[in-house]
Amino acid sequence: MSILEILGASITQMGKIPDHVAIILDGNRRYSRSLGLPVEVGHKIGVSLIHKLLQWQRTLHIKEITAYLFSIENFKRSKAEVENLMELVFLTCTYFMQEIDAGNNTDMCIQIIGNWEGLLPVKLQHRIAHMMVKTRHLEPYRFNIAVAYTGRNAILQSLNAFSGSKDEITGNLRGCECSEYLIAQAQHLVDMSPVDMLIRTGGNLRLSDFMMWETSQAYIHFVPETWPEFSFWKLVHAIFLYQVHRRSVEKMPDIPIESKERNILEEVRQCRWTRIEHLALKDVEYDGGNLDFNPPSKYIETAEKILRF
Repeated sequence: MSILEILGASITQMGKIPDHVAIILDGNRRYSRSLGLPVEVGHKIGVSLIHKLLQWQRTLHIKEITAYLFSIENFKRSKAEVENLMELVFLTCTYFMQEIDAGNNTDMCIQIIGNWEGLLPVKLQHRIAHMMVKTRHLEPYRFNIAVAYTGRNAILQSLNAFSGSKDEITGNLRGCECSEYLIAQAQHLVDMSPVDMLIRTGGNLRLSDFMMWETSQAYIHFVPETWPEFSFWKLVHAIFLYQVHRRSVEKMPDIPIESKERNILEEVRQCRWTRIEHLALKDVEYDGGNLDFNPPSKYIETAEKILRF
């Protein structure tokens, strides 16, 4: 971080920093096409920016960030593009694991949310599980990546989490298991706080079925630039606007939690963690070499020339 960026970050601390920021990473393909570059270049630049986002998160002291990387709807894209994205997710998980091994990440839990156990390639499932197990107990920061995700499917995941625990007489879910708290949290392996600010890049003014439950009272900030064009200063600008407008945005009230609900949730999560640990054991070995997330230099030079023009 530059001295100017550190100064900007310190100014943001004079106001309330959102505890949880959700970001829809939109515009990778449009960015590439606007510069006459292959689509995969935009995706690669977008993924490399995620690594910077983790650094910005620590600098700005944002406790939790959730990034919308890949929707279930995105499986409708071409086979080549989907396979390229899956490979980038695989490399990203490997990078996060290498950061832990190198001692560069000692404070950030990284979780994948979405239907990744049911929809992603088996090889990728094993790598995701391994990465989640390695970062499970790190704190105080949390970084969530939404892959094979939609808000509606996430709610279904919460309801399905209790499918094995029904009333023996009626066959229905017990009343306490249908509480607001459990529906909100059962889809996650660790508690997720309500979203304070939602950012969408790329200029589209819609939410694309992203965290509809969690963002019900969030401040929404739309950015006209695409995700590859997003920067630290655009994040700082969004935080400043959040600080100005947050008083007019209702804060979601704390949901009262009964001890029985907490016990039920812990039981459900432990079952899933056991399954994930078994998946992690099937992951292939990875080396400690540096992973290259940068597009070929010829594409960077082309982009720089066009942007200067």
